[in-house]
Amino acid sequence: MERTVLFIESEQRAKLNKLAEQFNVSLAEIARRAISAYNPSEADAEAFANTALQALADAVAELEDARKQVREVLNNLHQNRKEGES
Repeated sequence: MERTVLFIESEQRAKLNKLAEQFNVSLAEIARRAISAYNPSEADAEAFANTALQALADAVAELEDARKQVREVLNNLHQNRKEGES
């Protein structure tokens, strides 16, 4: 067995705590059972993939915007330096 750290919402933690108490097992046991029982359908996998692809496309667009802004700032600095040298 391996030790793993998960970041979950407080509502999810409360739900795990409630289930652990209800079934008289540890929170980790509830998490292990949930992971073992999870069997996504092909539609779920496709929806996840689409969400991931959209997030990637959004990230690329944000990076392109940032790159454009950096380019503009560098051009302005270069132009200011030229004007200062004159």
